Amino acid sequence: MRLEQLANGNHSGKVQFEVMAYDTEGHPVNWTGGIEQMDLKPDLFKAIQASGIPGHFEIDLPKGKEVFVQTGVFDWGSRKAGTLQFAIRIPGEENQTTAHR
Repeated sequence: MRLEQLANGNHSGKVQFEVMAYDTEGHPVNWTGGIEQMDLKPDLFKAIQASGIPGHFEIDLPKGKEVFVQTGVFDWGSRKAGTLQFAIRIPGEENQTTAHR
């Protein structure tokens, strides 16, 4: 990530996170995400250099079905992106939804 160091010692940048779920036929099931504008004080900047930027998103997924979840991150400063996709079967009976983190 490209974070610009400001005159006050803070680091500033903008990152976009997205989470999308698709059924086995490729139809969208649910999605969420957003853009985070960061203004990090030096101690917090040092901490995320060691452990990464934490993120928390919840989406409702259908119980009893397999879905493909795709996550994406876009760094507005460097214009770089990364994605990760995985399959998951949500336990339970079909036609119900549950929130997953």
